[in-house]
Amino acid sequence: MPTIVVGLPAVVITLLAFSEQVYATLIAAAAEGFFVTMGFCVVALLVRILSKKWHPGPFTLPVVAGAARWIIFEVMNLAWPRGAEELPWTVGWAVPIGLAGIALAGFLVRLPVRADQNVNQDLHAPHEIAEEEDEAQTTKPVFTS
Repeated sequence: MPTIVVGLPAVVITLLAFSEQVYATLIAAAAEGFFVTMGFCVVALLVRILSKKWHPGPFTLPVVAGAARWIIFEVMNLAWPRGAEELPWTVGWAVPIGLAGIALAGFLVRLPVRADQNVNQDLHAPHEIAEEEDEAQTTKPVFTS
Protein backbone atom coordinates (compact mmCIF):
# COMPACT_ATOMS: atom_id res chain seq x y z
CA MET A 1 0.00 0.00 0.00
CA PRO A 2 2.72 2.61 0.83
CA THR A 3 4.35 1.86 -2.52
CA ILE A 4 1.16 2.78 -4.33
CA VAL A 5 0.61 5.90 -2.22
CA VAL A 6 4.13 7.16 -2.91
CA GLY A 7 4.76 5.62 -6.32
CA LEU A 8 1.60 6.65 -8.13
CA PRO A 9 1.97 10.40 -7.52
CA ALA A 10 5.68 10.12 -8.42
CA VAL A 11 4.83 8.49 -11.76
CA VAL A 12 2.12 11.05 -12.50
CA ILE A 13 4.43 13.97 -11.66
CA THR A 14 7.23 12.47 -13.76
CA LEU A 15 4.92 12.09 -16.75
CA LEU A 16 3.61 15.61 -16.31
CA ALA A 17 7.14 17.00 -15.98
CA PHE A 18 7.60 16.70 -19.74
CA SER A 19 5.41 19.78 -19.99
CA GLU A 20 7.31 23.05 -19.71
CA GLN A 21 4.52 24.63 -17.65
CA VAL A 22 4.47 21.80 -15.13
CA TYR A 23 8.27 21.79 -14.88
CA ALA A 24 8.32 25.54 -14.15
CA THR A 25 5.61 25.07 -11.53
CA LEU A 26 7.56 22.26 -9.85
CA ILE A 27 10.69 24.43 -9.72
CA ALA A 28 8.72 27.33 -8.21
CA ALA A 29 7.12 25.03 -5.64
CA ALA A 30 10.51 23.56 -4.68
CA ALA A 31 12.03 27.02 -4.23
CA GLU A 32 8.99 28.12 -2.24
CA GLY A 33 9.32 25.08 0.00
CA PHE A 34 12.95 25.95 0.70
CA PHE A 35 12.09 29.51 1.71
CA VAL A 36 9.11 28.46 3.84
CA THR A 37 11.27 25.92 5.67
CA MET A 38 14.01 28.45 6.35
CA GLY A 39 11.35 30.99 7.30
CA PHE A 40 10.07 28.76 10.11
CA CYS A 41 13.54 28.65 11.66
CA VAL A 42 14.41 32.32 11.20
CA VAL A 43 11.04 33.72 12.30
CA ALA A 44 11.01 31.41 15.34
CA LEU A 45 14.48 32.68 16.29
CA LEU A 46 13.34 36.28 15.82
CA VAL A 47 10.31 35.69 18.07
CA ARG A 48 12.58 34.08 20.67
CA ILE A 49 14.97 37.06 20.58
CA LEU A 50 12.18 39.66 20.76
CA SER A 51 10.51 37.87 23.68
CA LYS A 52 13.83 38.11 25.58
CA LYS A 53 14.03 34.34 26.03
CA TRP A 54 17.43 34.25 24.35
CA HIS A 55 20.27 36.72 24.75
CA PRO A 56 21.97 37.27 21.42
CA GLY A 57 25.20 38.97 20.52
CA PRO A 58 25.28 42.60 19.39
CA PHE A 59 24.72 41.87 15.68
CA THR A 60 22.29 38.98 15.97
CA LEU A 61 19.05 40.96 16.10
CA PRO A 62 19.75 43.08 12.98
CA VAL A 63 20.95 40.06 11.00
CA VAL A 64 18.00 37.85 12.01
CA ALA A 65 15.48 40.66 11.43
CA GLY A 66 16.96 41.31 7.98
CA ALA A 67 16.89 37.60 7.15
CA ALA A 68 13.26 37.32 8.29
CA ARG A 69 12.25 40.30 6.13
CA TRP A 70 14.08 38.84 3.12
CA ILE A 71 12.52 35.40 3.54
CA ILE A 72 9.00 36.85 3.90
CA PHE A 73 9.63 38.92 0.74
CA GLU A 74 10.84 35.85 -1.17
CA VAL A 75 7.89 33.73 -0.06
CA MET A 76 5.49 36.41 -1.32
CA ASN A 77 7.57 36.90 -4.48
CA LEU A 78 7.58 33.21 -5.39
CA ALA A 79 3.91 32.70 -4.50
CA TRP A 80 2.77 35.66 -6.60
CA PRO A 81 1.05 34.33 -9.76
CA ARG A 82 2.87 35.39 -12.91
CA GLY A 83 2.03 35.05 -16.55
CA ALA A 84 -1.59 34.35 -15.76
CA GLU A 85 -2.65 35.85 -19.12
CA GLU A 86 -0.96 33.27 -21.33
CA LEU A 87 -1.00 30.29 -18.93
CA PRO A 88 -3.91 28.35 -17.43
CA TRP A 89 -4.94 29.66 -14.03
CA THR A 90 -3.87 26.39 -12.39
CA VAL A 91 -0.25 26.99 -13.36
CA GLY A 92 -0.20 30.58 -12.11
CA TRP A 93 -1.89 29.78 -8.82
CA ALA A 94 -0.32 26.36 -8.16
CA VAL A 95 2.17 27.56 -5.54
CA PRO A 96 -0.30 29.63 -3.46
CA ILE A 97 -2.88 26.83 -3.65
CA GLY A 98 -0.24 24.28 -2.67
CA LEU A 99 0.90 26.39 0.29
CA ALA A 100 -2.69 26.85 1.42
CA GLY A 101 -3.28 23.10 1.16
CA ILE A 102 -0.18 22.30 3.20
CA ALA A 103 -1.13 24.90 5.82
CA LEU A 104 -4.65 23.45 6.03
CA ALA A 105 -3.28 19.91 6.39
CA GLY A 106 -0.90 21.09 9.12
CA PHE A 107 -3.74 22.81 10.95
CA LEU A 108 -5.90 19.69 10.77
CA VAL A 109 -3.05 17.55 12.09
CA ARG A 110 -2.38 20.06 14.87
CA LEU A 111 -5.95 20.12 16.19
CA PRO A 112 -5.91 16.76 18.01
CA VAL A 113 -2.33 17.27 19.19
CA ARG A 114 -3.13 20.66 20.70
CA ALA A 115 -5.51 19.17 23.27
CA ASP A 116 -2.77 16.81 24.47
CA GLN A 117 -0.30 19.67 24.97
CA ASN A 118 -2.31 21.15 27.84
CA VAL A 119 -1.53 18.02 29.84
CA ASN A 120 2.23 18.32 29.29
CA GLN A 121 2.62 22.05 29.97
CA ASP A 122 4.01 21.63 33.48
CA LEU A 123 7.27 20.06 32.40
CA HIS A 124 9.08 21.47 35.42
CA ALA A 125 6.51 20.27 37.95
CA PRO A 126 8.35 17.00 38.80
CA HIS A 127 11.54 18.98 39.42
CA GLU A 128 9.73 21.46 41.64
CA ILE A 129 8.16 18.63 43.62
CA ALA A 130 11.56 17.01 44.02
CA GLU A 131 13.03 20.33 45.20
CA GLU A 132 10.22 20.74 47.74
CA GLU A 133 10.86 17.21 49.04
CA ASP A 134 14.58 17.97 49.32
CA GLU A 135 13.83 21.17 51.24
CA ALA A 136 11.43 19.31 53.53
CA GLN A 137 14.08 16.72 54.28
CA THR A 138 16.77 19.31 55.03
CA THR A 139 14.53 21.34 57.36
CA LYS A 140 13.43 18.39 59.50
CA PRO A 141 15.01 18.44 62.93
CA VAL A 142 17.45 15.64 63.53
CA PHE A 143 16.88 13.84 66.82
CA THR A 144 19.87 12.24 68.39
CA SER A 145 19.78 10.18 71.52
